[in-house]
Amino acid sequence: MDKRLAANILIDRAEVILTNIVALTDKDRDYFKVPVIDVVVSLETAIQQLQQAQDHVSNITL
Repeated sequence: MDKRLAANILIDRAEVILTNIVALTDKDRDYFKVPVIDVVVSLETAIQQLQQAQDHVSNITL
């Protein structure tokens, strides 16, 4: 797989994770409706995906 494509896939996955977390907010209240551990795991996964994408991008030669 092309390194640029692989990086874009990782970035897209992180974006979906973060978008899903934001979508879980309760508009009538000021908190999330999910357990804290689920939010933490999602954030850690998104960070890992973004770090992997950065590694891919760093290795791309122009």
